[in-house]
Order: sequence, then C-alpha cells, then structure tokens
Amino acid sequence: LGGQFHLPHGLANALLLTTVIRFNAGVPRAAKRYARLAKACGFCPAEANDIAAINALIQQIELLKQRCALPSLAVALKEGRSNFSARIPAMVQAALADVTLRTNPRPASAEEIRELLEELL
Repeated sequence: LGGQFHLPHGLANALLLTTVIRFNAGVPRAAKRYARLAKACGFCPAEANDIAAINALIQQIELLKQRCALPSLAVALKEGRSNFSARIPAMVQAALADVTLRTNPRPASAEEIRELLEELL
C-alpha cells in the first residue's frame, strides 16, 4: 500500500493488520500465538478458545484504530475503488518480491495476496 499510494508505513500496516491476522490465523501455530497475545492483554478470558481470543484481539485493534482516529482505507487512499483495483497486480508483485514475506507465519501465494487486497475494498 505504501509503495503504491505513498502512505506512511505505520498507517499502511495499521490498515492491513486485522486482515493479515485473520489470514495468518489459518496456521495453527500462529493462531495459538494470537490467542495467547489476546489473553495476555486481557482482551478475553484466559479460558477462551483460540477463535474467540483471536476475534477479541481483532476487535481491540479495530477499537484502537478508531480511538486514534485512523482513516479508513478509502479515505487514506484518496483514490477511487477502481484505481485501487487497477493497482492490485503491482501490489501483489511487490509483496511477492518483498523478502519479509518469507518470515510471515503463513506462506502466501499471488492469488491469496490478491484476495487479501480485494478484501480491503
């Protein structure tokens, strides 16, 4: 997002964070870590199952974004939906070329990255 739309890195991360958490939680090891984080932060009861804990984590992140008055993706981009859609192939290629993708808990294919970006719309 930042490279295509000149958004500050932290804002781009914040806009993507909950989408990426949902995606990565598809891997049991990552799901356990997200659940442990939610419980450690007191976002859910210690006995909550992983799905409930992850949902609580996502909800708290969304609340924090609201409290910080972060803009929605549409407002942050200041561009129409069609312009975002047109740039998805370039964003997919940039993500695949980014060395940090190798450290993500869940491998992501070009198709999965495209789907994640389309979800943001």
